[in-house]
Amino acid sequence: MNLALAYLVLLAGTGADHRLTKWSTGAVSEHTGMRKDAARHAIGELIAGKLIERAETSTPAFPHYNVLPPKPPAKGEPEPTPIFLPVGLVTGLTGADTSMLCRMRETGDVLALRLLIDLYGEVTLDAPYAVAIPAMRGYADQPETAEKALEMGAHAIWELAEMTASQSVSLDRKRYLAKGEANTKFWDRVRLLGKVGATQTEPWLCSTAGEDADPIFPMTADAKVREFADAAARALLVGQYSEREWKSEAHPRALVVLPVHHQMPAVLWLTKLRIEADTPGRRGAYGERQRIIAHWIEQYDRLAREAAAGIYANPLRTQPAKASSEAPAEGNVPIKDIKADQGVSRLSNPGRNSGQV
Repeated sequence: MNLALAYLVLLAGTGADHRLTKWSTGAVSEHTGMRKDAARHAIGELIAGKLIERAETSTPAFPHYNVLPPKPPAKGEPEPTPIFLPVGLVTGLTGADTSMLCRMRETGDVLALRLLIDLYGEVTLDAPYAVAIPAMRGYADQPETAEKALEMGAHAIWELAEMTASQSVSLDRKRYLAKGEANTKFWDRVRLLGKVGATQTEPWLCSTAGEDADPIFPMTADAKVREFADAAARALLVGQYSEREWKSEAHPRALVVLPVHHQMPAVLWLTKLRIEADTPGRRGAYGERQRIIAHWIEQYDRLAREAAAGIYANPLRTQPAKASSEAPAEGNVPIKDIKADQGVSRLSNPGRNSGQV
């Protein structure tokens, strides 16, 4: 554990070349809570393992190190994919909080640390800016992830099931298990990352429950779409003259409306890293998220008004207009009026583009 943590701290101290670092024992101790003699020993092990070397500018009073490139892969093995990490993972967010590396050291679980680092490599640049769905997702483990409550004109109303299980398909879970450990220990480590505050889950309405699902819109309270979707669905359920009040009462869970031809949707709980990077990739994902939210609020607001007037033939538009050509539609809620949670630091995995530690 100490060896891995010291290496991450030294990486965070590199400049634009990601090679020369002027951080040493003091920085390792400050950002991980490690004793200075233990930090000094860990750095010595990194030098012995040829992961770093003393730089020509290094002196006993001001040690500098060069981070050495990884060994080339053996013949036939693929090139390793670099993982980009936020500096905030090492330094903390405000200077007053306990850094994430310090929290991970307090768990004493080096395999949980490995899992956390690998999850940063799985973050995609789609609107959720979350770990890829095949790598990790929570879902309703039952044949029917949603129940069709009613079809009305061009619309289908779905009542959504709650999360009961989690799944990871694309991750090699053996990487996060010690010899002899049961497979359930992997999920213990996933939960541990949540307990230390490294990860969180965010519900998204998705096209299906499978690993090939596409996110449609966020179901968080701050995004407001769930509130508009439920109101539109219940306007359809009860009817123009409230002749089907009992229908609304029979479906107490969250409701959404989709075009009548749409397959059964599902709510998937996507894993997000709490410390995120303020990079072009992250900003682009946030902008796309806001555009999606504005689009669906406008669509559900229109649908609720049409349902109150007995109009059921205008289908929902499931894809937002292109950003360059998008113009505010009647009843549209401007993006600036939607108060979506912007998360904590903007220092995170830029997915696969920039912001390397």
